[in-house]
Amino acid sequence: MEIQDKNYCAAVPYSATPFWIFPHIYVDIVIHKEMQINKSNEWIKLVNNRIKSIYKSFIVIFTDGLKEVVSGKTGFAYVIPELNIHMKQRTSDHLAVYTVEMLAILMALQWVEQNKIRRVLICSDSLSSFISIANFSSESHIELVYEIHEIIFRRLQLQIIVRFMWVPAHKDIEGNDMADYLAKQSLKQDRVMNIAFSKSEMKSIIKKQIISEWQKIWEESNKGRHLFKIQQNVGKMEIIGGNRKEQVILTRLRLGHTGLNKTLHLLGKHPTGNCECDKGMETVEHVVIHCEKYNNSREKLKQELKKYDIEILKVEKVLVKHEKINKVFIRFLKETGIYSRI
Repeated sequence: MEIQDKNYCAAVPYSATPFWIFPHIYVDIVIHKEMQINKSNEWIKLVNNRIKSIYKSFIVIFTDGLKEVVSGKTGFAYVIPELNIHMKQRTSDHLAVYTVEMLAILMALQWVEQNKIRRVLICSDSLSSFISIANFSSESHIELVYEIHEIIFRRLQLQIIVRFMWVPAHKDIEGNDMADYLAKQSLKQDRVMNIAFSKSEMKSIIKKQIISEWQKIWEESNKGRHLFKIQQNVGKMEIIGGNRKEQVILTRLRLGHTGLNKTLHLLGKHPTGNCECDKGMETVEHVVIHCEKYNNSREKLKQELKKYDIEILKVEKVLVKHEKINKVFIRFLKETGIYSRI
């Protein structure tokens, strides 16, 4: 993916119409509030009753946007069950889900404008999109918010009413499920609608590309192989459980930068780097697995580790991110006196 070949949104887009004359947009989130309070399974009934009682004379349009995590493909769709009309469209790869959700709403409104529908209810499971529209704000693609408000403003001059309602996802609501299915199908299309990337989307793309290249270097490098056995994936080294001192000890052991003789020798603070047992260099692996001085404590450690399905003692097994295993290992370090030397 060549970043320099991508199209970018204007840093500060603006609306052709002064934003202060745009009407306030109401988003119906009654069902969302109900969902937070009530764990009922009757969501189909709730949605249908809400539409029939409040929006009986409205044409209902369901919209949805989708992003495939692995490939980065994106697309959207909208469905008008009453008129047996639907539309699906694949969009530029690596857009944010929020962006394609907003595009689905925008395209549905453009259809409404072209066909002069008098009363329309837009239903979506994207609460973030509706919040952006209602609050006239967005950290990504504010131009889509402007375009949506422009259409609603123009339609209002012609006494055309547009309403928005949130509906829950994956609750067997027919129109919403159909929009979701078509959004998935749109990813198979060859024709792609090119959409300019926002600053936040480009940051995300650049970050993923950097991590991908970093991962490749980490896998192919000859350096840091001690740590590689413990952590194969690049990124933050997360330590769970224990106090601050114990977390520091575990991190040093994972990095291989300790107060053991091998490290001291590299710093010019020990003549040989050998262990007192004279059976090799005093490394993390040596003291944990091989040194005869710690045989008794090591046997206790092995018995404890069997509770966690660890049959063979390895450094990467005891330094894995696992709170209970880490506690057992810290006990071993304290009992042997290694703890105070790390």
